Amino acid sequence: MTPIAALLVCAVTVADWGTIRVDAEGVPLPPGVVSRIGSTRFRFAGDLIELRYTPDERWLIGLTSRSLYVWNAQTGLRHAMHTGLRPIARMAMEANGSVALIVRQGNGLQHVRMDSLTGEILARHALPEDYDDIIISHDGTRIAMRSAGLVKVFDTKTWEMVGEFRFSISDISPDQFFFSSDARLIGGVFGQNWTEVREVATGNEPYSATTGDADSQVQEAIFTLDSRSIQRLIYSDVSGYRIEQVELATEKSQIIWRSRDPKIRWGGLISSANDRTLDFAEGTCFKSVERTTNRVREHKLGFPTIIGRTALSPDGKRIALALSNGSIRILDSETLAVLPQSSDDLDSQSLSGRFIGRSSQLLLEGKGFFQIADRNTGRILKDYHGALSKAQCEPQIAVSPDGERYVVATEDAVTIRDRDSDKVLHEFPWINYDTPGLFITLNGRLLVNGTSRIRTWDLRTGREGSAFDELRGSLQPAPNGDWGISAFYNSDDEQYELEAIDLRTGQIRSTLPVIRTRQSRVLFHPDNRRVLLASVGRDSMLIDARDFRVCWRRPLSRLSITRSAFSPDGRNLAISQRRSIQILEASTGQLRMSLPLAESQRPLAFTPDGRQLATIGSTAPIYFWDLRGQLRNLPRALDRATTEHLWQDLLGDKAELAYSALQQLAAAPGTTVSFVRSRVTPVATPDAQAVERWITALEAPAFRDRQNAMKELKALADTVDGELRSARQSTSSPEVHERLSKILAATHPETPNAVRRTRIVELVEWCATPDAEQLLSEWAAGARGALLTTEAAEALTRIRALR
Repeated sequence: MTPIAALLVCAVTVADWGTIRVDAEGVPLPPGVVSRIGSTRFRFAGDLIELRYTPDERWLIGLTSRSLYVWNAQTGLRHAMHTGLRPIARMAMEANGSVALIVRQGNGLQHVRMDSLTGEILARHALPEDYDDIIISHDGTRIAMRSAGLVKVFDTKTWEMVGEFRFSISDISPDQFFFSSDARLIGGVFGQNWTEVREVATGNEPYSATTGDADSQVQEAIFTLDSRSIQRLIYSDVSGYRIEQVELATEKSQIIWRSRDPKIRWGGLISSANDRTLDFAEGTCFKSVERTTNRVREHKLGFPTIIGRTALSPDGKRIALALSNGSIRILDSETLAVLPQSSDDLDSQSLSGRFIGRSSQLLLEGKGFFQIADRNTGRILKDYHGALSKAQCEPQIAVSPDGERYVVATEDAVTIRDRDSDKVLHEFPWINYDTPGLFITLNGRLLVNGTSRIRTWDLRTGREGSAFDELRGSLQPAPNGDWGISAFYNSDDEQYELEAIDLRTGQIRSTLPVIRTRQSRVLFHPDNRRVLLASVGRDSMLIDARDFRVCWRRPLSRLSITRSAFSPDGRNLAISQRRSIQILEASTGQLRMSLPLAESQRPLAFTPDGRQLATIGSTAPIYFWDLRGQLRNLPRALDRATTEHLWQDLLGDKAELAYSALQQLAAAPGTTVSFVRSRVTPVATPDAQAVERWITALEAPAFRDRQNAMKELKALADTVDGELRSARQSTSSPEVHERLSKILAATHPETPNAVRRTRIVELVEWCATPDAEQLLSEWAAGARGALLTTEAAEALTRIRALR
């Protein structure tokens, strides 16, 4: 991977975000982005329908289901991206470099000619809707439409019909339908076995035949560039894959290549410019076979990913490979060596990410793989894409919090390995019909979760721990591993339910019915008590899983929740929206700020200090967004009136206004810290005897005494939380139990008082001066259990850990 850490700064000022930065490739970063890991060269989003070089070899064109990408073929930098397309057939490349597409426009179908460099539409032609299959020739001069078995071919310049015929098998649609390079012939594959070729002008049949064996299937078929032969990729359950070439004039057949492993996926057939070689993808290798000598050259990818579309440059010197991870690799067609303008090996298919401990190493995890990248240099330090399991299911991969070990689990074994050496440290048998869920907790416990089964092991010693076999659903453990949430469908009540399970005892703590809905991803808050739950058809919720109390509800999409991340301090929640990433205040669910997106990105992980958010996408791998306003041009000193006004905003009900005030106050620490010290003092330790008297007074005969006791205890609730919970558990009076529950509600993180305290501590932590650290120390020395005391102590721990 190309190091991206060295950033060049362009002196362009943008309101609110300051200067726009330019990366080492000369690509401007979006406003608010501090840096990026990974190259933007030859990156695309979605599945690539077509990949072609322009005739002058200056540009490489890629077509997806929504966009047309134009890259500089020499540098890999993106020249343009034209969106809003809905192509239904492959792209044609005209001699002048324009492209021809068949697209869906509203309720109609159109043939569109476009200047690929500018996106200008050069011509449109409406097409009839009554078709079963439609294709366009490589050069864009012909369109073939099949309707009710009749194939009609049109000239795209005059729109006159130049051919009409029926395939011998006309009652079913072809599995494949394709032109020869010179557009004189059309081929079709039917029933995955019968191949037939027809002349456009006459309808004559130069060739038709089956594959020769009943169990074979034609996976892919193409004409050679001289249109004299047809090549077929054939798969058989018995003999595996083979590539066969049939000369149309003589019907002479030649097997060019056979597979060594019938389980490996093949595809992407292309012929070289002089038809000297046949190139194709075999699993995660790209192979080139000389027809006359059968000499084979191959290029192995650095990490397993499926090779999709391929393109050969007009001079035959370069091959472009589109990979399933949204990147393109450029090879020298003679040596198959990777050329320098290729995209990097960063896998943007990562489903989740986190920093390993407090280091700059960013762990990217996906289905069956993980990568570890150095945030400062952009280098990939570890790349593990497990070979596809020969068992029934794809293996699950998990990495320990410190990054020293990783675990691979299949349905028959669990293996713990050393990250650097890949040495097997421990291995356990696992008998389960499904691939297990795999979780590593912060305390070093490994939990393997199968269908209604859980096993745990110590990650370092390999010693087996607790085991449960009677869960009613799959389990999602909390980060600390002490408990987890199990989701299952209750067929008796026709509703989904969630259970909080104590993983030390296997006992059910509490149950929450989620009526007429389905559980999506459960995201745990860093405090190990609260979880974010997305529900289909209902508001998403942040719940306190100790008693399944709902902290807040908000209408968030399932996509938003499945692409979300909490900050390390638990104060922020980043979620994906269609055109932005929203930063929510975790305690209230309100919007704090929004990051505008030019391209699709999703939250990946906050940096260990919480100052930046890493987001990941297909076309611009990993961005780091500034969240604390270092790029903003904010005053470094504030007058008294402005400070008072911002202070009121900070303590107000609107999270977005409070966040703006937080940034402005933190930008002037000299003014702010002394102001806050004058307003907020350490919490004094309450008198134990007075607390006991107030608890007793909750059942006093006089209403006034009961109300006064509740008032006094509510003011001290977070400080005497333990005493209040103990009293609630021991009382036999329902009324006293209810009053104590109301008092304890004052300790909930979402209450206005708690939110204000959290923002105040956050502000002082942001100031990050010696005076600010001293103030946090004073607060941390206050009454034990008080929210201010606890928050200040945690802030101090974070500050000192990051030094």
